Amino acid sequence: MSTPAPIVIIDGPNVYYDRYCKRHTTRQCNKCKKKMIELGLTTESKSGKQVYPDMKNLEWWNHPSLEISRLPIVIEYIEKLGYRPLFYCESQMEKSLNTWLLKKYPDDVKPKRDLLEKLFEEGYVVFDAHGFKPHGANKEDDDNWDDDIWIIHMALRFREQQNRESFIMSNDHFGIWRKKRNDLDWDLIDRIHIKFEWQPEVTKFKDPTNQIFIAPKVRKLSETSTELERKRILEEIQNIDDRKGGLLRKLESIDYEESLQDALAEYSRTKHSERDEIIELPFKEEIIQSIRGAIGSKNRVSTGDIWLKLQFNGIGSHPMATAYNNRAAKEMLGFKPSTPDKIVLQYMVNLFVNETGIELKPDQDWVVLDVIE
Repeated sequence: MSTPAPIVIIDGPNVYYDRYCKRHTTRQCNKCKKKMIELGLTTESKSGKQVYPDMKNLEWWNHPSLEISRLPIVIEYIEKLGYRPLFYCESQMEKSLNTWLLKKYPDDVKPKRDLLEKLFEEGYVVFDAHGFKPHGANKEDDDNWDDDIWIIHMALRFREQQNRESFIMSNDHFGIWRKKRNDLDWDLIDRIHIKFEWQPEVTKFKDPTNQIFIAPKVRKLSETSTELERKRILEEIQNIDDRKGGLLRKLESIDYEESLQDALAEYSRTKHSERDEIIELPFKEEIIQSIRGAIGSKNRVSTGDIWLKLQFNGIGSHPMATAYNNRAAKEMLGFKPSTPDKIVLQYMVNLFVNETGIELKPDQDWVVLDVIE
């Protein structure tokens, strides 16, 4: 079985959304950013330690671009290094492409919609299924609304459920979630977290882009950790051993049943047999006497005692022998020496029950028999 390629869960909005200014039609325009800071058109970081230009200001910046054309570029980059890319995308974005955006900008939106659907059909894209975030709510208010925690969970589940090496590709820092979700293994998350760049970052806006995609942390497949692969191989070996053991037990059961039916058909008389049939059974009296002697006055008898009594009654080795010789006893009773003990015991017990009417109930392994009067 070939090893599945490590999977890279990609924050789709990080890839297909970008900002470009209205004055210069330039991505991440430094001139506009600088001017906005001078004018006080800023927003603070959540820690309050840094100030940034307010890039949600629609007088200065266009709505975020929706560059679905970037997705194939990322796919090609990741696949060439031996990984399997999988984009998390918003269902809200997908719905917009199929409704009001398509109606308002058909020439621009239809190719994007068609490409997104194609990538979805090819298995490169998954959409959330939790519904739209309520208007005015922060995405961090609910774990389902946040793309960061969503891709983290998906990567971790691939590792836990499929033993498949997985990575997270996102340019976010997960700061809020580090505080809110201390149940997650953040050391592991940091190790598998991959950031990426579009270079040059500041350039004239164009779709398809005139930038190149870079993700230096993505290593070649041969350089990835073997921990999960080792675990997968060991589990596969265990599965093979379990299946082999099950098949051998099944084969043993088939062989046992065939031998048993042959023996019973040849030597035993069931309750449904014709009473006027005369069936010559070798050592019938010795078998009955041996089992009676082993039972004595007890309500439970060991099958080992039955073999011992058989020897004292002349079936098998000499009574003074230091070790049991069940093989000799089996041959004298007409069985092959290699016949399983349980088959011969079942034959003798069946004979004893038919002749005496005393029921004997064996345990699962035919080690002891309960006497049922």
